[in-house]
Amino acid sequence: MTKILDWKRAEDPRDVIHLAVQALAEGHLVAFPSESSYFITASSLRPAAVQNLQVIVDERTLATSKIANGTPICPAAIVPRSAKELLDFIPDRSKVASQLAERLWPGPVKFRLRTEHAGSVISQLNTQVQLLVRDAQGYVGFVLPHHESLEEVVRLSIGPLMVANLATPPIGTETVGASSVDGRVALVIDDGLARSPSPWTMLRIDDQRATVERQGTWSAEQLVSRSQMKILIVCTGNTCRSPMAEQLMKRKLKLRFPEHFANAQLSPISVISAGVSAYPGGPASDGAIAAMASCGIDLSTHESQPTSESLVEQADLILTMTNSHRHTLLGRWPHLMSKTFGLAPNHGDVSDPYGGSLEIYQQCAKAIDQYLEAWIDRLDRDTLPIWGISGTSGCV
Repeated sequence: MTKILDWKRAEDPRDVIHLAVQALAEGHLVAFPSESSYFITASSLRPAAVQNLQVIVDERTLATSKIANGTPICPAAIVPRSAKELLDFIPDRSKVASQLAERLWPGPVKFRLRTEHAGSVISQLNTQVQLLVRDAQGYVGFVLPHHESLEEVVRLSIGPLMVANLATPPIGTETVGASSVDGRVALVIDDGLARSPSPWTMLRIDDQRATVERQGTWSAEQLVSRSQMKILIVCTGNTCRSPMAEQLMKRKLKLRFPEHFANAQLSPISVISAGVSAYPGGPASDGAIAAMASCGIDLSTHESQPTSESLVEQADLILTMTNSHRHTLLGRWPHLMSKTFGLAPNHGDVSDPYGGSLEIYQQCAKAIDQYLEAWIDRLDRDTLPIWGISGTSGCV
């Protein structure tokens, strides 16, 4: 008989976690909540638990008629303790895989990766476990759901845990007695209905290529937005230097990395600009618009914006036009020091062309363009995903 524990009403959540750890160690299945659904979890070191998980996976696969050569298209997945632990399972993973794991986990995203490395933890698991986590194409599934209960249990458990998506929409106490679950799952940690009752977003990674195989809780655009490298360029009023730098940087990135920026909606780097004394919604200066027009860039739709806590916190790299701008930002947010730099080399400044002639604006744009080249040279191409969408998978 399945035992149900109410996560919200637990006097001490640690008691619930300890019961779940004990149940898994004894070879039982435990269901955990997440933001998208409930997961049935098993210890990969307990053959009886692995067998029961296999039965549930097979029943759900047959129910949705998704069988390929006798192997489920979407088998169970491994839960690493953290994004960094992915290295133990996929020693030959790409930089893109590591970076996406760091940026997207914990979250409702299933990674599918291949490995042939002899030192992989995957190769040390027993045959039944390998068959359960590896699909017909040789990809291994990995998830790191976002819920305190499962995160803590994974941290405290010995050996890799495996999970299978139980239901979409997620189970509650009214459906936990389904035939494929009742009698096999010893414990359910019930946290009510999920916030986003959708299937996992499924992401296949092959070296630099990241292919969205199914858009679930997160759409492809959300996935890309959450994982993008974000560059913020700052000047004073966000009407001259920084908007010119923003557009010049965007053009340079497209020219340097054409395959990565082939789809404008799925680009791996986002570039925006702001001003330390800017007011929102102002246009670019006439001189900046004219200077950019001579370069074939349209700046007529630019709207200024002030620097904000949200902008600076989300940025991975902040480039300022002068040392004064940098000091202003660090005066407000000292912890930004490791990612905030002057655009010009050797602590130089980019002079403000405001009020000057078109020639002065063009000289300013030329200097900015040269300085940006050096910053683009520092970018590691191997960390930039080439995004694509392969369609929608029918598995759950």
